[in-house]
Amino acid sequence: MYQEIPIEKISFTLRNPRSDPDADIDGLAASLGDEDSPRLAQFPMVEQIGPDEYRVIAGERRIRAAKLRGWQRIPCIVASNLDPVDAHNLRLVENLHRRDLHPLDQATALKIAWLSANADAIGAGPDARRILSADTTNTETLDALQAMLTEQGWHVNAPAVSWDAILEQMGLAINPNTRKKLLGVLTVDSSVQEAVKALPVTVSEAGLRAIGRLDTSDQQRLVHELAENPELEHRIRRIARTVHDGTRTLDEALAEARGETSVIEQGNEPGDSPEEENLPNAAESNLPPSVDDQVMQSVVALLEMANKLNESINDLKGKITGEGLAGLPAPWDEYAAQAVQIVYGALKNLEGGE
Repeated sequence: MYQEIPIEKISFTLRNPRSDPDADIDGLAASLGDEDSPRLAQFPMVEQIGPDEYRVIAGERRIRAAKLRGWQRIPCIVASNLDPVDAHNLRLVENLHRRDLHPLDQATALKIAWLSANADAIGAGPDARRILSADTTNTETLDALQAMLTEQGWHVNAPAVSWDAILEQMGLAINPNTRKKLLGVLTVDSSVQEAVKALPVTVSEAGLRAIGRLDTSDQQRLVHELAENPELEHRIRRIARTVHDGTRTLDEALAEARGETSVIEQGNEPGDSPEEENLPNAAESNLPPSVDDQVMQSVVALLEMANKLNESINDLKGKITGEGLAGLPAPWDEYAAQAVQIVYGALKNLEGGE
């Protein structure tokens, strides 16, 4: 049911998969227009929790932006008696199809959906809904679901509902390799995750998996160091690798990353791009160390983007129904073609072409 609701009557929830709802909110607010002539392409969804009281299910950023814009009321879709698992899945799908989620937020929300489906399959659905009905953070919800299922005798290696089944049910196209890499970020201890998300830089999935290989105290130390020195983000994997394999203590690895030691080793962590092994180190380069460091960071960033581009292309191939990009539905065929032109132009520029 659609109705206009006073914004002051809408409350937010800790159950939002997105932990950064205020990020870039000014741009969204500017795009909404005025309350009398709104440009709201999709209405937020709320649930009624009491007389003239509502709680957001999907569209929190739109509501926050409208409030920032000075709106007093906002048109919403009102749901009633919505199942807690259905509400979580709606929030998840809504956010995955919009502005990029932090990898930790995305992995946590996906795993909650999977565990909830498994709870239903083994007859523990009421317990799962009790957990999801509590207005706790997604990290706390995930921990509670995992503990409950373990008590019920469920095991992660013998699930009652496969990942493929839950992703297909939700209409999400994520290949197994991408999913496993994404879920690998949850090896970051739950006590460290909020500090990671509060960093001034967004740590890549590979960086998060590297942090997760350390013990909890070292994870905390490394994240604290990243808060003090965000430029170390591109060296997380090397720091974590040398600590994990016993080559260095964390203090020694951090000192090396800060340039306080003369030896800089290059290597490759399992699962990372093999091309990184061939990057020159400071001792072998004729460039001044500061310039070489900038080059290294830029090339590593380029490699990471290239790998993500390759994954996106492989995913896209399975969705093309005709010849080339023309096989995509409009307007995505034009967007994809535009992306190809941008990549092609960037490569020509890098190679020195016209």
